Formats: sequence, structure tokens, C-alpha cells
Amino acid sequence: MIVVYIITLLLAMPFALLLAKFCRDELKDWKYRFKIISLVSTLSAIAIHFSNLEYKIPIIVGLLFIMVTLVTLIHKTN
Repeated sequence: MIVVYIITLLLAMPFALLLAKFCRDELKDWKYRFKIISLVSTLSAIAIHFSNLEYKIPIIVGLLFIMVTLVTLIHKTN
């Protein structure tokens, strides 16, 4: 199961590059919002790591996928 999580996280960068290719105009307008969402996703993943949730690993992987995608989009707009 850990392999699926790793593959999911590795697919975040190509997914972000594909989004950057199709949505160039929107990236500049949303850059600040992407930073906020990325920070919230990272902090949420850390908070969930220390919780007692039964399915916390899939939630953390999803939040990290969002974070990696948005950070890649932020760097792509520079």
C-alpha cells in the first residue's frame, strides 16, 4: 500500500505541469491563494499526523499531493 502512496505523490509534479500548461492565465491571478492553500495543507497534514484518526495516512497523502501540486505551480509561474 505504501507504493501506491509514493506513486500518488510522485504524480503530483507531472499533474501540476499539465495544469500549468493548460491554465497559464489563471496561475498568475491565483499565485497568492496557492501559497495560502499550500501552507494550510502542510499544517493540516502535520496536525493530522499527531491525531488519533484511523485513516490518517490517506488523508496526509492527499494533503501532501495538494501541497506538492501547488508548490510546483507556484514555481512554474516564476
